[in-house]
Amino acid sequence: MSKRQIVLSETLAKARYLVRATLGNETGSSVKGVLCGVFLPERLTDPIKLHFQPTRKQVIGVNFARFSSHSTSLSFKATMRYGGRRITFSASKIWCSNTSEGHHDGIHFVTDFTAEPADFRILKFGLTKGSPPGGTFSLTPNALINTAMTVMRSYTGSVKVRRICRPRFTLRSGIRLAFTEHFRYRDSHEGETISSAELVAEFTPTRKFSGIDACREDLDNLLLLTSFAARHRCVCMDWSYSNRRGDIVEHYRRDIVTPKERKISRDDALVSMAEFPRFIRVAYRNFSKFKEKDQFRSALYPLINDAEKTTEMSYFSLFSALESALLFADRTFNLFRKKGHQSLHERWRLFQTKYAVDASDLWPIIDDTGGVTLTQLRNKVAHGEYLDPAQTLALLYAREHLRWTVERVLLSLLGWPISSSKVSSSSLGRLYPYLDWNQARTAF
Repeated sequence: MSKRQIVLSETLAKARYLVRATLGNETGSSVKGVLCGVFLPERLTDPIKLHFQPTRKQVIGVNFARFSSHSTSLSFKATMRYGGRRITFSASKIWCSNTSEGHHDGIHFVTDFTAEPADFRILKFGLTKGSPPGGTFSLTPNALINTAMTVMRSYTGSVKVRRICRPRFTLRSGIRLAFTEHFRYRDSHEGETISSAELVAEFTPTRKFSGIDACREDLDNLLLLTSFAARHRCVCMDWSYSNRRGDIVEHYRRDIVTPKERKISRDDALVSMAEFPRFIRVAYRNFSKFKEKDQFRSALYPLINDAEKTTEMSYFSLFSALESALLFADRTFNLFRKKGHQSLHERWRLFQTKYAVDASDLWPIIDDTGGVTLTQLRNKVAHGEYLDPAQTLALLYAREHLRWTVERVLLSLLGWPISSSKVSSSSLGRLYPYLDWNQARTAF
């Protein structure tokens, strides 16, 4: 008896891998043997795409598994053999498009469906036996990580790359990082090959190596500090490594918000490139000692995530960052002996007694002797007061002063001198919001 032949759809025929997948929900219901094409990202921030070609019975099972549990997401597992070696695929959560089956003009049909995983793991067994363990983290751009290189292209099509600068850093969790750029190649619709350079951190484990999960969390902390210095978010999107058994693990991370692509200038950074290597070591060392890391992160996030926000929303986020920084200082150094609700005036005064952050040259937070304060402006905006053009410009200036104040506070908490940053009075002296804020303040 001959086996039933399966005709692949045009899309499925182009897949990187073709597997038989098992889809399941959190209650234990599962559907086995669903034909699936795996499409890996062509660019760093592209999603992973799974394209399924189910049978009628599998469609019924998938729909039941999706809607019979509290979460409509499913898990994904598959195994295949390639070149005589085993490869496994897994994802803890995938979100599927709708699928259906029925009849049209007397002909039975079943629709394909697609899914995108929040994270995706590929394990290739025994590919690098005898090779030392190590791997690569793939990162979004950061203007301050200097990976300068020269690229020479020959008329024959060959490319020679000479690396000029290769920054190195050792994480406390036990890996040595070497930052560089790798080239990724993809075919255009016109049939041309397009190459693009992407920032990576190659790593090798040390004796303190505590597992890839601990190192990834440690790397996220380091990247958060580099994002603060660059004023633009840098994240790890995926990683691959070989373990001591010779297996290769590839992990694609899509459970995070991808930074918006935009032109990044070193001139816009909080710390100069010359100072950055020293800054990141000081900041990382001090951050690693903090017990209230989550509270400190909540103060950093608004500074690196507001590029797409309106002026009003950005202003509120920056005020939240200031409040988070003061709360972090209290929990870390027990500044506010009197517990319970305290005014911002009192909390700012107590913070200044320990850190003495000089903000006398900036728009005041609480001192209203010369006009409206940053706190009063927040209240005006929150209550929906109309702002005329002059007041709108003043609010833009006030937002920048609020940002500079928060950055000075966080730099002080990290143990970095404000004089060695772009928010020192000498660095700000050439900017209009810094020079003209007293005049703008009179608009209110």
